Amino acid sequence: MNLLSFLLDVFKTQKMNKKMNVFCKIILPLLCIISCSKRKEADNTMVLEKNHAFSLWNNDSLGCKHERTIEMGEELYNTFKKSNKNDSILLKEYLGTPNRRFKDKEKIVFMYYINSCCDNGQLLEECDVSFISITFTNKNKILFGKGIQ
Repeated sequence: MNLLSFLLDVFKTQKMNKKMNVFCKIILPLLCIISCSKRKEADNTMVLEKNHAFSLWNNDSLGCKHERTIEMGEELYNTFKKSNKNDSILLKEYLGTPNRRFKDKEKIVFMYYINSCCDNGQLLEECDVSFISITFTNKNKILFGKGIQ
């Protein structure tokens, strides 16, 4: 039994004056609605641990510094997945802008480069690119992958 129904039961059994009647029928339900909507807003905010791996990840946007690793990407992915957020915009806020992005009717794929061949902070075209990928499917699944291109 929640607080609202308990209070209404108590006030039904007693004679109420006009002010109490207005309070119970209008003000109290309104306060409950406001409280519930604030709780829902709080649930939609993303609070993710921004640890040392997070800092290294975001400071090596092309993988040129060789600080990004598959294990680090997987750790950050698991942290994101544990937050129960299936939102590509929130993922980009967390992991940064992906190096490549693919989208079709069934999925969105973000690719983040790791351990890249670079010269002065620029990718070398003659080298393969290692990456991790995070895929958002239209069936509300998030998938982790890795590869070389």
